Amino acid sequence: MEVLLWLENTPLAHWVLASSWANPVLLCMHAIGMSLVVGCGLMTSLRILGFARFMPLTFFRELFAFAWTGVCLNVSSGALLFIADAHKYMGNWTFQLKIALILAGSIATWVMWRILAAEQPYVAEQQLSTRARVAAIVTAVFWIGAIIAGRMIAYTLTPGLE
Repeated sequence: MEVLLWLENTPLAHWVLASSWANPVLLCMHAIGMSLVVGCGLMTSLRILGFARFMPLTFFRELFAFAWTGVCLNVSSGALLFIADAHKYMGNWTFQLKIALILAGSIATWVMWRILAAEQPYVAEQQLSTRARVAAIVTAVFWIGAIIAGRMIAYTLTPGLE
């Protein structure tokens, strides 16, 4: 785990830990990014599952710009938060679960949009396949799970490392 120690000893990591405002600002950025990514994903999933039928599915493609903004915010703020206490997070099972669920949610979102792209020209919006609905449910479960795991990190840290 020499890489983790090296990360924690970079000037950037020291700045995140020493600054009185860096950590709260980074946490706010992370929350905003999460709301954009997960919010757009959940809205799309709920629409596929039949909520807000008056909104065309094509509208949700335009949310991609917001979702990508959220991804950028989360990656940058998450990386900075991580390097400040890399050993603390890498040894935490809920952090590992959160990362796994984020990867699974990202893949599920991609699969959901691929299914929609394949079906959209051929079926009416009310006749989406079971595959599309299952993909929407799986996507929602992964993103909600990632949020829960992320919140649980603070409660599952090894005593003395918080």
